[in-house]
Amino acid sequence: MNKDMNSEILSGNLFLNHLTQDEIKDFQNEKKIFSYAKGKIIASEGTFASGVYFLIKGLGKISKIGINGKEQILRFVKAGEAIGYCSVLMQRSLSASIYAIENCETLFFPQALFLKIIENNSKFSLELLKQALGKLDDADHAISTLGQKRIGERLAESLLVMEKKLGTDTKGYLRATLTREELSALIGSATESTIRLLSVLKKEGLVELKGKKIKILKHEELRKMSLS
Repeated sequence: MNKDMNSEILSGNLFLNHLTQDEIKDFQNEKKIFSYAKGKIIASEGTFASGVYFLIKGLGKISKIGINGKEQILRFVKAGEAIGYCSVLMQRSLSASIYAIENCETLFFPQALFLKIIENNSKFSLELLKQALGKLDDADHAISTLGQKRIGERLAESLLVMEKKLGTDTKGYLRATLTREELSALIGSATESTIRLLSVLKKEGLVELKGKKIKILKHEELRKMSLS
């Protein structure tokens, strides 16, 4: 990879590390970097996908509004992941919105350049396919979980998954600090039910709560709860 490339952009980005020297030159000429404050929208559901976003800093969520008017969180996005490539490949508008849940920095890859690289760079395309299949597998698991598990089990599993996939801060709290409404949207529950369940987990010593922050204290107990 070219030394002129910003090391922060390359950090953890498996896609960009597969670019050829000629593709790097094109990339340097056409790349755009955008910053988004926490809570801001990165791209809106229903808008035309004119390119692909690579998250290079921060944490985001992909969600859409259901027929009942409530938000449904589909998944989280962390640094190194690509967003919106399915819409670009299928030439359709975005099927969900992308929000920053931390201060974020994204690298925007214009559609024409992205498609050109897909056609000519097998290593880049394979890495993209791996990520797409991983997200599909996660989606299948989420659908199965929502359909077969009770709310408490879904909450326990979601907390464990968020810690595993997104990590924690320096004090051990889940990096993804969600509002109770967002957490409810993630597990498919009423907000009141989620608040009540969190209070029970806190009372039983399984988690620690500090505002919107959640710290898992007893992993094994929470794991058993997620499987019961």
